[in-house]
Amino acid sequence: MHSLRRALAVFSRLLLACVVCSTTQIVRAQSNPPDITNPLSTEVVAATDQVITYAASDEDFLNPERGFYKDIDLLNQTNFPSIRAQGFSLAYAYIRLANYRDVDLPDNVLQQLDAGFNRIRSAGMKVIPRFSYTSEYGSAQNEPDASLSRIQRHLQQVSSIFNKHADVILLIHAGFIGAWGEWHHSSNGLTSADNKATVVRALLANMPRSRAVQFRYPRDAMASYPTALTSADAFSGSDQSRIAHHNDCFLADYHDSGTWIPESNAAALKQYIEQISLFTPVGGETCSDGGAGARDDCVTALSEMARYHWSYIDSATPSRWSNEGCRSKMGRLLGYRFRLTQATIPAQATPAQTFVIEINLVNDGYASPFNPRGAEIVLRNTATKALITLPIISDPRRWFGGQTQKITVNATLPAQTVAGAYEVLLNLPDPVGALRNRPEYSIRMANANVWEASTGYNKLNATLQIQTGSGPIINPAPTPTPPPASWKRVYVPTLFNQ
Repeated sequence: MHSLRRALAVFSRLLLACVVCSTTQIVRAQSNPPDITNPLSTEVVAATDQVITYAASDEDFLNPERGFYKDIDLLNQTNFPSIRAQGFSLAYAYIRLANYRDVDLPDNVLQQLDAGFNRIRSAGMKVIPRFSYTSEYGSAQNEPDASLSRIQRHLQQVSSIFNKHADVILLIHAGFIGAWGEWHHSSNGLTSADNKATVVRALLANMPRSRAVQFRYPRDAMASYPTALTSADAFSGSDQSRIAHHNDCFLADYHDSGTWIPESNAAALKQYIEQISLFTPVGGETCSDGGAGARDDCVTALSEMARYHWSYIDSATPSRWSNEGCRSKMGRLLGYRFRLTQATIPAQATPAQTFVIEINLVNDGYASPFNPRGAEIVLRNTATKALITLPIISDPRRWFGGQTQKITVNATLPAQTVAGAYEVLLNLPDPVGALRNRPEYSIRMANANVWEASTGYNKLNATLQIQTGSGPIINPAPTPTPPPASWKRVYVPTLFNQ
Protein backbone atom coordinates (compact mmCIF):
# COMPACT_ATOMS: atom_id res chain seq x y z
CA MET A 1 0.00 0.00 0.00
CA HIS A 2 2.81 2.42 0.94
CA SER A 3 4.69 1.67 -2.28
CA LEU A 4 1.53 2.32 -4.28
CA ARG A 5 1.06 5.66 -2.55
CA ARG A 6 4.68 6.60 -3.28
CA ALA A 7 4.22 5.66 -6.93
CA LEU A 8 1.07 7.73 -7.16
CA ALA A 9 2.79 10.71 -5.54
CA VAL A 10 5.63 10.50 -8.08
CA PHE A 11 3.09 10.16 -10.88
CA SER A 12 1.23 13.30 -9.77
CA ARG A 13 4.40 15.38 -9.38
CA LEU A 14 5.68 14.40 -12.80
CA LEU A 15 2.41 15.16 -14.50
CA LEU A 16 2.37 18.54 -12.77
CA ALA A 17 5.60 19.25 -14.63
CA CYS A 18 3.73 19.28 -17.93
CA VAL A 19 4.33 22.39 -20.01
CA VAL A 20 1.25 23.80 -21.69
CA CYS A 21 0.81 27.02 -23.60
CA SER A 22 -1.73 28.35 -26.05
CA THR A 23 -2.34 31.24 -28.35
CA THR A 24 -5.56 32.71 -29.62
CA GLN A 25 -6.13 34.28 -33.00
CA ILE A 26 -9.22 36.46 -33.37
CA VAL A 27 -10.94 36.95 -36.71
CA ARG A 28 -14.30 38.44 -37.61
CA ALA A 29 -17.07 35.89 -37.84
CA GLN A 30 -18.95 35.44 -41.08
CA SER A 31 -22.33 37.10 -41.19
CA ASN A 32 -23.98 34.00 -42.60
CA PRO A 33 -25.97 31.95 -40.05
CA PRO A 34 -24.54 28.58 -39.05
CA ASP A 35 -25.45 25.58 -41.18
CA ILE A 36 -27.16 23.15 -38.82
CA THR A 37 -27.70 20.51 -41.47
CA ASN A 38 -24.10 19.36 -41.92
CA PRO A 39 -23.37 16.21 -39.94
CA LEU A 40 -20.33 15.97 -37.71
CA SER A 41 -17.42 14.59 -39.68
CA THR A 42 -13.88 13.52 -38.97
CA GLU A 43 -11.17 13.76 -41.60
CA VAL A 44 -7.70 12.30 -41.12
CA VAL A 45 -5.42 14.62 -43.14
CA ALA A 46 -2.12 13.13 -42.01
CA ALA A 47 -0.92 10.14 -40.09
CA THR A 48 -0.97 12.10 -36.85
CA ASP A 49 -3.79 14.62 -37.40
CA GLN A 50 -7.57 14.39 -37.14
CA VAL A 51 -9.67 17.27 -38.44
CA ILE A 52 -13.13 17.27 -36.91
CA THR A 53 -15.94 19.55 -38.07
CA TYR A 54 -18.95 20.17 -35.88
CA ALA A 55 -22.61 20.53 -36.69
CA ALA A 56 -24.28 23.63 -35.26
CA SER A 57 -27.43 23.38 -33.15
CA ASP A 58 -30.28 25.89 -32.94
CA GLU A 59 -31.51 24.39 -29.65
CA ASP A 60 -32.37 26.85 -26.89
CA PHE A 61 -30.67 25.35 -23.84
CA LEU A 62 -29.57 26.52 -20.40
CA ASN A 63 -26.15 28.02 -19.89
CA PRO A 64 -24.80 29.80 -16.81
CA GLU A 65 -24.76 33.58 -16.35
CA ARG A 66 -27.00 34.48 -19.29
CA GLY A 67 -30.59 34.42 -20.56
CA PHE A 68 -34.00 35.16 -19.09
CA TYR A 69 -34.39 35.54 -15.35
CA LYS A 70 -37.17 34.81 -12.89
CA ASP A 71 -38.17 37.06 -9.97
CA ILE A 72 -37.66 35.42 -6.57
CA ASP A 73 -37.87 36.13 -2.85
CA LEU A 74 -34.30 35.34 -1.86
CA LEU A 75 -34.91 35.50 1.87
CA ASN A 76 -37.99 33.27 2.09
CA GLN A 77 -38.53 31.28 -1.10
CA THR A 78 -37.39 27.66 -1.22
CA ASN A 79 -38.50 26.24 -4.60
CA PHE A 80 -35.45 27.31 -6.58
CA PRO A 81 -34.85 23.82 -8.06
CA SER A 82 -38.29 23.91 -9.67
CA ILE A 83 -37.49 27.33 -11.16
CA ARG A 84 -34.37 25.94 -12.77
CA ALA A 85 -36.41 22.99 -14.02
CA GLN A 86 -38.68 25.52 -15.77
CA GLY A 87 -35.69 26.68 -17.82
CA PHE A 88 -34.03 29.43 -15.78
CA SER A 89 -30.42 29.58 -14.63
CA LEU A 90 -30.82 33.19 -13.42
CA ALA A 91 -32.94 34.81 -10.73
CA TYR A 92 -33.54 38.41 -9.71
CA ALA A 93 -34.01 39.23 -6.02
CA TYR A 94 -35.54 42.54 -4.93
CA ILE A 95 -34.68 42.76 -1.23
CA ARG A 96 -36.85 45.34 0.53
CA LEU A 97 -35.42 46.94 3.67
CA ALA A 98 -38.35 49.21 4.53
CA ASN A 99 -38.45 47.99 8.12
CA TYR A 100 -34.82 48.91 8.68
CA ARG A 101 -34.58 52.49 7.43
CA ASP A 102 -33.43 53.68 10.85
CA VAL A 103 -31.88 50.58 12.43
CA ASP A 104 -29.27 47.92 11.78
CA LEU A 105 -30.25 44.79 9.94
CA PRO A 106 -31.10 42.16 12.59
CA ASP A 107 -29.29 38.84 12.76
CA ASN A 108 -32.27 36.89 11.48
CA VAL A 109 -32.31 38.90 8.22
CA LEU A 110 -28.59 38.31 7.71
CA GLN A 111 -29.13 34.61 8.39
CA GLN A 112 -31.98 34.51 5.86
CA LEU A 113 -29.76 36.19 3.30
CA ASP A 114 -27.00 33.65 3.88
CA ALA A 115 -29.44 30.75 3.64
CA GLY A 116 -30.98 32.17 0.46
CA PHE A 117 -27.63 32.20 -1.31
CA ASN A 118 -27.03 28.62 -0.20
CA ARG A 119 -30.37 27.59 -1.74
CA ILE A 120 -29.43 29.32 -4.99
CA ARG A 121 -26.19 27.34 -5.10
CA SER A 122 -27.95 24.06 -4.36
CA ALA A 123 -30.34 24.73 -7.23
CA GLY A 124 -27.53 25.37 -9.73
CA MET A 125 -28.49 29.01 -10.33
CA LYS A 126 -27.07 32.52 -9.97
CA VAL A 127 -28.84 35.60 -8.66
CA ILE A 128 -28.98 39.37 -9.24
CA PRO A 129 -29.64 41.04 -5.86
CA ARG A 130 -30.90 44.59 -5.34
CA PHE A 131 -31.57 46.34 -2.03
CA SER A 132 -34.23 49.02 -1.75
CA TYR A 133 -36.14 50.73 1.03
CA THR A 134 -39.28 51.14 -1.10
CA SER A 135 -41.88 48.78 -2.50
CA GLU A 136 -41.74 47.33 -5.99
CA TYR A 137 -44.86 49.21 -7.10
CA GLY A 138 -45.83 52.66 -8.36
CA SER A 139 -46.13 54.01 -4.82
CA ALA A 140 -42.35 53.68 -4.44
CA GLN A 141 -41.84 57.27 -5.61
CA ASN A 142 -43.72 58.47 -2.52
CA GLU A 143 -41.89 56.25 -0.05
CA PRO A 144 -38.80 57.24 1.95
CA ASP A 145 -35.37 55.73 1.54
CA ALA A 146 -32.67 55.70 4.24
CA SER A 147 -29.98 58.16 5.25
CA LEU A 148 -26.51 58.05 3.79
CA SER A 149 -25.01 56.76 7.05
CA ARG A 150 -27.65 54.02 7.29
CA ILE A 151 -26.91 52.83 3.73
CA GLN A 152 -23.21 52.72 4.52
CA ARG A 153 -23.91 50.70 7.66
CA HIS A 154 -26.17 48.23 5.87
CA LEU A 155 -23.51 47.70 3.19
CA GLN A 156 -20.97 46.95 5.90
CA GLN A 157 -23.33 44.43 7.46
CA VAL A 158 -23.99 42.46 4.27
CA SER A 159 -20.43 42.70 2.93
CA SER A 160 -19.10 39.46 4.43
CA ILE A 161 -22.16 37.51 3.28
CA PHE A 162 -21.92 38.80 -0.28
CA ASN A 163 -18.21 38.05 -0.45
CA LYS A 164 -18.80 34.58 0.96
CA HIS A 165 -21.36 33.86 -1.75
CA ALA A 166 -19.79 35.76 -4.65
CA ASP A 167 -19.74 32.55 -6.69
CA VAL A 168 -23.54 32.50 -7.04
CA ILE A 169 -23.97 36.25 -7.45
CA LEU A 170 -24.17 37.18 -11.12
CA LEU A 171 -23.72 40.90 -10.42
CA ILE A 172 -25.14 43.51 -8.05
CA HIS A 173 -27.64 46.27 -8.79
CA ALA A 174 -26.50 49.48 -7.11
CA GLY A 175 -29.91 49.93 -5.44
CA PHE A 176 -30.43 51.57 -2.02
CA ILE A 177 -31.06 55.16 -3.20
CA GLY A 178 -34.58 56.41 -3.88
CA ALA A 179 -37.55 54.72 -5.53
CA TRP A 180 -36.87 51.08 -6.45
CA GLY A 181 -33.20 51.68 -5.66
CA GLU A 182 -32.90 53.38 -9.04
CA TRP A 183 -31.23 56.57 -7.80
CA HIS A 184 -34.12 59.01 -8.17
CA HIS A 185 -36.83 60.37 -5.82
CA SER A 186 -34.68 60.19 -2.68
CA SER A 187 -36.37 61.49 0.47
CA ASN A 188 -32.93 61.96 2.04
CA GLY A 189 -31.41 64.08 -0.69
CA LEU A 190 -29.12 61.28 -1.85
CA THR A 191 -29.33 62.16 -5.55
CA SER A 192 -26.73 64.93 -5.18
CA ALA A 193 -23.42 64.26 -6.92
CA ASP A 194 -21.49 64.06 -3.64
CA ASN A 195 -23.90 61.63 -2.00
CA LYS A 196 -24.03 59.41 -5.07
CA ALA A 197 -20.23 59.33 -5.21
CA THR A 198 -20.11 58.30 -1.56
CA VAL A 199 -22.52 55.40 -2.16
CA VAL A 200 -20.57 54.33 -5.25
CA ARG A 201 -17.41 54.10 -3.15
CA ALA A 202 -19.24 52.14 -0.44
CA LEU A 203 -20.67 49.70 -2.97
CA LEU A 204 -17.34 49.04 -4.65
CA ALA A 205 -15.59 48.65 -1.28
CA ASN A 206 -18.09 46.21 0.23
CA MET A 207 -19.27 44.12 -2.71
CA PRO A 208 -17.14 41.28 -4.15
CA ARG A 209 -14.30 42.61 -6.31
CA SER A 210 -14.98 39.89 -8.88
CA ARG A 211 -18.49 41.22 -9.54
CA ALA A 212 -19.85 44.21 -11.43
CA VAL A 213 -22.13 46.84 -9.90
CA GLN A 214 -24.85 47.98 -12.31
CA PHE A 215 -26.43 51.43 -12.31
CA ARG A 216 -29.89 52.18 -13.64
CA TYR A 217 -28.87 55.34 -15.50
CA PRO A 218 -25.84 55.66 -17.79
CA ARG A 219 -25.32 59.20 -16.52
CA ASP A 220 -24.54 57.83 -13.05
CA ALA A 221 -21.98 55.39 -14.44
CA MET A 222 -20.47 58.13 -16.56
CA ALA A 223 -20.32 60.54 -13.61
CA SER A 224 -17.95 58.18 -11.81
CA TYR A 225 -15.73 57.57 -14.84
CA PRO A 226 -16.27 60.07 -17.68
CA THR A 227 -13.81 58.26 -19.96
CA ALA A 228 -15.16 54.91 -21.10
CA LEU A 229 -13.48 51.69 -20.00
CA THR A 230 -10.88 50.39 -22.43
CA SER A 231 -9.64 46.91 -23.24
CA ALA A 232 -6.42 47.55 -21.33
CA ASP A 233 -8.24 47.94 -17.98
CA ALA A 234 -11.12 45.54 -18.67
CA PHE A 235 -11.45 42.53 -16.32
CA SER A 236 -8.65 43.92 -14.13
CA GLY A 237 -10.74 44.15 -10.96
CA SER A 238 -10.26 47.91 -10.82
CA ASP A 239 -13.19 50.02 -9.65
CA GLN A 240 -13.85 51.29 -13.16
CA SER A 241 -13.84 47.80 -14.64
CA ARG A 242 -16.77 46.92 -12.34
CA ILE A 243 -19.07 49.81 -13.31
CA ALA A 244 -21.95 48.62 -15.51
CA HIS A 245 -25.53 49.50 -16.58
CA HIS A 246 -29.00 47.94 -16.26
CA ASN A 247 -31.90 49.34 -18.29
CA ASP A 248 -35.20 48.78 -16.50
CA CYS A 249 -37.38 50.48 -19.09
CA PHE A 250 -35.91 48.96 -22.23
CA LEU A 251 -37.63 50.33 -25.36
CA ALA A 252 -40.38 52.10 -23.37
CA ASP A 253 -40.11 55.23 -25.53
CA TYR A 254 -37.51 57.28 -27.36
CA HIS A 255 -35.40 57.76 -24.20
CA ASP A 256 -36.39 54.53 -22.42
CA SER A 257 -38.23 56.36 -19.64
CA GLY A 258 -35.30 58.56 -18.68
CA THR A 259 -32.46 56.14 -19.44
CA TRP A 260 -30.95 58.31 -22.17
CA ILE A 261 -31.40 61.75 -20.63
CA PRO A 262 -30.49 64.54 -20.71
CA GLU A 263 -31.53 64.37 -24.34
CA SER A 264 -28.75 66.77 -25.28
CA ASN A 265 -26.23 64.16 -24.16
CA ALA A 266 -28.09 61.04 -25.36
CA ALA A 267 -25.68 60.26 -28.20
CA ALA A 268 -22.67 60.41 -25.87
CA LEU A 269 -24.41 58.24 -23.27
CA LYS A 270 -25.25 55.61 -25.88
CA GLN A 271 -21.72 55.59 -27.23
CA TYR A 272 -20.39 55.25 -23.67
CA ILE A 273 -22.56 52.22 -22.84
CA GLU A 274 -21.87 50.65 -26.22
CA GLN A 275 -18.14 50.84 -25.43
CA ILE A 276 -18.12 49.64 -21.82
CA SER A 277 -20.63 46.87 -22.52
CA LEU A 278 -17.96 45.06 -24.53
CA PHE A 279 -16.41 44.26 -21.15
CA THR A 280 -19.19 44.72 -18.57
CA PRO A 281 -22.69 43.22 -18.28
CA VAL A 282 -25.86 44.85 -19.62
CA GLY A 283 -29.36 43.61 -18.84
CA GLY A 284 -32.65 44.68 -17.34
CA GLU A 285 -36.34 44.60 -18.09
CA THR A 286 -39.07 46.27 -20.09
CA CYS A 287 -41.70 48.48 -18.46
CA SER A 288 -44.21 48.98 -21.28
CA ASP A 289 -46.03 46.28 -23.20
CA GLY A 290 -47.07 48.11 -26.34
CA GLY A 291 -47.76 51.39 -24.52
CA ALA A 292 -47.92 54.77 -26.21
CA GLY A 293 -44.54 55.61 -27.67
CA ALA A 294 -43.11 52.15 -27.11
CA ARG A 295 -40.60 51.05 -29.71
CA ASP A 296 -40.51 47.42 -28.65
CA ASP A 297 -40.87 45.83 -32.08
CA CYS A 298 -38.65 42.85 -32.77
CA VAL A 299 -36.37 44.62 -35.25
CA THR A 300 -35.55 47.39 -32.77
CA ALA A 301 -35.25 45.03 -29.81
CA LEU A 302 -32.80 42.68 -31.53
CA SER A 303 -30.77 45.58 -32.90
CA GLU A 304 -30.37 47.30 -29.54
CA MET A 305 -29.62 44.08 -27.67
CA ALA A 306 -26.79 43.49 -30.14
CA ARG A 307 -25.53 47.09 -29.97
CA TYR A 308 -25.34 47.16 -26.16
CA HIS A 309 -24.30 43.52 -25.75
CA TRP A 310 -27.21 42.38 -23.59
CA SER A 311 -26.68 39.28 -21.44
CA TYR A 312 -29.94 38.93 -19.49
CA ILE A 313 -33.51 40.20 -19.30
CA ASP A 314 -36.68 39.65 -17.27
CA SER A 315 -38.72 36.70 -18.51
CA ALA A 316 -41.89 38.87 -18.45
CA THR A 317 -41.33 40.22 -21.94
CA PRO A 318 -43.65 42.19 -24.25
CA SER A 319 -46.25 40.01 -25.93
CA ARG A 320 -45.26 41.21 -29.38
CA TRP A 321 -41.86 39.53 -29.04
CA SER A 322 -43.63 36.19 -28.99
CA ASN A 323 -46.16 37.26 -31.62
CA GLU A 324 -43.47 38.54 -33.98
CA GLY A 325 -41.24 35.52 -33.35
CA CYS A 326 -38.09 37.06 -31.86
CA ARG A 327 -38.32 35.94 -28.24
CA SER A 328 -36.89 32.50 -29.02
CA LYS A 329 -34.00 34.12 -30.88
CA MET A 330 -33.28 36.27 -27.82
CA GLY A 331 -33.26 33.13 -25.71
CA ARG A 332 -30.43 31.81 -27.85
CA LEU A 333 -28.41 35.01 -28.34
CA LEU A 334 -28.55 36.83 -25.00
CA GLY A 335 -25.03 36.81 -23.60
CA TYR A 336 -22.61 34.36 -25.20
CA ARG A 337 -23.36 31.43 -27.51
CA PHE A 338 -20.19 29.55 -28.35
CA ARG A 339 -20.22 27.21 -31.32
CA LEU A 340 -17.43 24.84 -32.33
CA THR A 341 -16.61 24.85 -36.02
CA GLN A 342 -13.48 22.73 -36.37
CA ALA A 343 -10.71 21.11 -34.37
CA THR A 344 -7.39 19.61 -35.38
CA ILE A 345 -6.21 16.95 -32.94
CA PRO A 346 -3.32 14.52 -33.30
CA ALA A 347 -4.22 10.87 -33.51
CA GLN A 348 -1.16 9.98 -31.45
CA ALA A 349 1.15 11.68 -28.97
CA THR A 350 4.36 10.57 -27.32
CA PRO A 351 5.29 11.67 -23.80
CA ALA A 352 8.17 14.17 -23.59
CA GLN A 353 7.34 15.39 -27.09
CA THR A 354 5.18 18.42 -27.85
CA PHE A 355 1.85 17.92 -29.51
CA VAL A 356 -0.60 20.57 -30.75
CA ILE A 357 -4.38 20.84 -30.49
CA GLU A 358 -6.20 23.54 -32.45
CA ILE A 359 -9.81 24.56 -31.86
CA ASN A 360 -11.92 27.02 -33.83
CA LEU A 361 -15.10 28.38 -32.31
CA VAL A 362 -17.41 31.30 -32.94
CA ASN A 363 -19.48 33.37 -30.52
CA ASP A 364 -22.91 33.87 -32.10
CA GLY A 365 -24.22 35.70 -29.01
CA TYR A 366 -24.53 39.39 -28.21
CA ALA A 367 -21.84 39.40 -25.53
CA SER A 368 -19.04 37.41 -23.95
CA PRO A 369 -18.93 36.00 -20.41
CA PHE A 370 -18.18 38.86 -18.02
CA ASN A 371 -17.29 36.95 -14.85
CA PRO A 372 -14.08 34.88 -14.52
CA ARG A 373 -14.30 31.64 -16.48
CA GLY A 374 -11.90 28.73 -16.87
CA ALA A 375 -10.98 27.07 -20.16
CA GLU A 376 -9.18 23.76 -20.57
CA ILE A 377 -8.70 20.65 -22.62
CA VAL A 378 -9.42 17.46 -20.70
CA LEU A 379 -7.88 14.13 -21.68
CA ARG A 380 -9.84 11.21 -20.21
CA ASN A 381 -8.41 7.74 -20.21
CA THR A 382 -10.98 5.47 -21.83
CA ALA A 383 -10.08 2.55 -19.54
CA THR A 384 -9.47 4.11 -16.12
CA LYS A 385 -11.37 7.41 -16.60
CA ALA A 386 -8.39 9.22 -15.07
CA LEU A 387 -8.14 12.84 -16.21
CA ILE A 388 -5.31 15.03 -17.46
CA THR A 389 -6.15 18.73 -17.67
CA LEU A 390 -4.44 21.09 -20.13
CA PRO A 391 -5.21 24.78 -19.47
CA ILE A 392 -6.13 27.04 -22.37
CA ILE A 393 -4.23 30.28 -21.99
CA SER A 394 -7.02 32.44 -23.35
CA ASP A 395 -9.67 34.36 -21.43
CA PRO A 396 -13.24 33.46 -22.50
CA ARG A 397 -14.31 36.94 -21.39
CA ARG A 398 -12.47 38.17 -24.49
CA TRP A 399 -14.23 35.78 -26.85
CA PHE A 400 -16.49 38.62 -27.95
CA GLY A 401 -19.81 38.34 -29.76
CA GLY A 402 -19.51 38.12 -33.53
CA GLN A 403 -15.91 36.91 -33.43
CA THR A 404 -14.20 33.62 -34.18
CA GLN A 405 -11.44 32.31 -31.94
CA LYS A 406 -8.60 30.11 -33.14
CA ILE A 407 -7.09 28.51 -30.06
CA THR A 408 -3.78 26.66 -30.29
CA VAL A 409 -2.68 24.53 -27.35
CA ASN A 410 0.90 23.25 -27.28
CA ALA A 411 1.40 20.54 -24.66
CA THR A 412 4.23 18.30 -23.51
CA LEU A 413 3.40 15.38 -21.25
CA PRO A 414 6.08 13.85 -19.00
CA ALA A 415 7.71 10.58 -19.92
CA GLN A 416 5.85 8.74 -17.18
CA THR A 417 2.39 9.52 -18.53
CA VAL A 418 0.22 6.40 -18.60
CA ALA A 419 -0.07 5.04 -22.11
CA GLY A 420 -3.49 4.44 -23.57
CA ALA A 421 -6.43 5.93 -25.42
CA TYR A 422 -7.74 9.29 -24.19
CA GLU A 423 -10.94 11.04 -25.12
CA VAL A 424 -10.40 14.72 -25.89
CA LEU A 425 -12.89 17.12 -24.31
CA LEU A 426 -13.34 20.87 -23.92
CA ASN A 427 -14.28 22.21 -20.49
CA LEU A 428 -15.32 25.79 -19.60
CA PRO A 429 -16.00 25.48 -15.87
CA ASP A 430 -16.81 28.07 -13.28
CA PRO A 431 -13.39 28.67 -11.69
CA VAL A 432 -14.68 28.78 -8.10
CA GLY A 433 -13.92 25.57 -6.23
CA ALA A 434 -17.45 24.84 -5.01
CA LEU A 435 -18.83 25.14 -8.56
CA ARG A 436 -15.92 23.89 -10.65
CA ASN A 437 -17.09 20.30 -10.99
CA ARG A 438 -20.81 21.05 -11.23
CA PRO A 439 -22.13 20.63 -14.80
CA GLU A 440 -24.86 23.27 -14.25
CA TYR A 441 -22.15 25.92 -14.03
CA SER A 442 -20.11 24.81 -17.07
CA ILE A 443 -20.62 26.31 -20.52
CA ARG A 444 -22.26 24.18 -23.19
CA MET A 445 -21.32 24.57 -26.86
CA ALA A 446 -24.09 25.22 -29.40
CA ASN A 447 -23.40 22.02 -31.31
CA ALA A 448 -25.07 18.70 -31.88
CA ASN A 449 -23.58 15.59 -30.27
CA VAL A 450 -20.97 17.25 -28.07
CA TRP A 451 -22.56 18.03 -24.68
CA GLU A 452 -21.97 15.58 -21.85
CA ALA A 453 -24.56 16.52 -19.26
CA SER A 454 -23.17 14.31 -16.51
CA THR A 455 -19.80 16.11 -16.42
CA GLY A 456 -20.32 19.47 -18.10
CA TYR A 457 -17.71 18.59 -20.74
CA ASN A 458 -18.03 19.23 -24.45
CA LYS A 459 -16.85 16.20 -26.41
CA LEU A 460 -14.48 17.05 -29.26
CA ASN A 461 -15.29 13.63 -30.69
CA ALA A 462 -11.69 12.56 -31.03
CA THR A 463 -9.42 10.06 -29.31
CA LEU A 464 -5.75 10.73 -28.63
CA GLN A 465 -3.57 7.63 -28.36
CA ILE A 466 -0.73 8.32 -25.93
CA GLN A 467 2.21 6.09 -26.70
CA THR A 468 4.60 4.52 -24.22
CA GLY A 469 7.20 7.03 -23.07
CA SER A 470 10.88 6.52 -22.44
CA GLY A 471 10.54 6.37 -18.64
CA PRO A 472 8.94 3.80 -16.35
CA ILE A 473 5.22 3.43 -16.91
CA ILE A 474 2.60 3.38 -14.19
CA ASN A 475 0.19 0.88 -15.67
CA PRO A 476 -3.54 1.56 -15.57
CA ALA A 477 -5.80 -0.61 -13.48
CA PRO A 478 -6.48 -4.00 -15.07
CA THR A 479 -10.21 -3.29 -15.00
CA PRO A 480 -12.07 -0.12 -16.11
CA THR A 481 -12.83 0.80 -12.49
CA PRO A 482 -12.12 4.54 -11.95
CA PRO A 483 -9.28 5.28 -9.50
CA PRO A 484 -10.00 6.97 -6.17
CA ALA A 485 -11.39 10.49 -6.48
CA SER A 486 -8.41 11.86 -4.56
CA TRP A 487 -6.11 11.27 -7.56
CA LYS A 488 -8.56 10.95 -10.40
CA ARG A 489 -7.68 14.30 -12.00
CA VAL A 490 -4.14 15.50 -12.70
CA TYR A 491 -3.59 19.18 -13.41
CA VAL A 492 -0.72 20.62 -15.38
CA PRO A 493 0.52 24.04 -14.19
CA THR A 494 -2.04 26.68 -15.12
CA LEU A 495 -1.01 29.99 -16.64
CA PHE A 496 -4.63 31.13 -17.03
CA ASN A 497 -5.07 34.52 -15.44
CA GLN A 498 -8.55 34.88 -14.00
